[in-house]
Amino acid sequence: HGFSYFAFNMGDPILANPKVREAFRYLVDYTGLEKSVMAYLGKARNSLVPIGAFGALDEKEGLPFKLDLDMAKKLITEAGFPNGFEKEFLFTPSFPNPEIAQHIQANAAKIGIKLNLQTMAGAQLFPKMRQRGFEMAMLNWNVVPADGHAFVSRLAMNPDNSPNLPPSNMASWWSAYFDPKVNEMGEKALFERNDAKRIALYHEIQRHQMENGPNVFMFQIKRNVGMRAAIKEFKFTGNRASYRTVEK
Repeated sequence: HGFSYFAFNMGDPILANPKVREAFRYLVDYTGLEKSVMAYLGKARNSLVPIGAFGALDEKEGLPFKLDLDMAKKLITEAGFPNGFEKEFLFTPSFPNPEIAQHIQANAAKIGIKLNLQTMAGAQLFPKMRQRGFEMAMLNWNVVPADGHAFVSRLAMNPDNSPNLPPSNMASWWSAYFDPKVNEMGEKALFERNDAKRIALYHEIQRHQMENGPNVFMFQIKRNVGMRAAIKEFKFTGNRASYRTVEK
């Protein structure tokens, strides 16, 4: 279960503005890219909990955004930046990151936002993110447990936003994102024993994050496996394969 998304550093005064972050959600042609660059690689998805995981929103509610330059322009104008602004956008050079970054850059330019694209190896990108040394960055996020908490606990919850903490794998901290309401809902969902109530909490967190979170989720990553027709009972989670059940 993984995602392709880009993150904002909320320590930046411009990117901390919720209307600016919302504007970026309207600068991606999700379904267009799904049919072209991301064909066989990913499915358009705006929610941080992927389809198939416990607590995920359905396909329709999990993809509320679409390319809308007029809406994006309206939002940055309301945010106080009618003439746009300039930001650095980091990503690794592996396919399809450069293609997606150029797509976002081109659409951003149409409403006055200048994105300076910079590629770097993952060994350079992740240390910068762990030190909050970025403005915007695109990356993939993979998690094995198919449960809403696996995503919420790293991408939305942040129990301590102190700037001098040692490096961790909490992406919400990288973005300097801290919301006590999300922390409270996430803790409550983790310990809730009633499945229906737990699902409802994860749904609420996902809706909240799609409007207020520090990330723009674009695609749920697909993992493709080719095999002969004679192969049966091959089980693959996207991160690991189980061969003991295979028959042929």
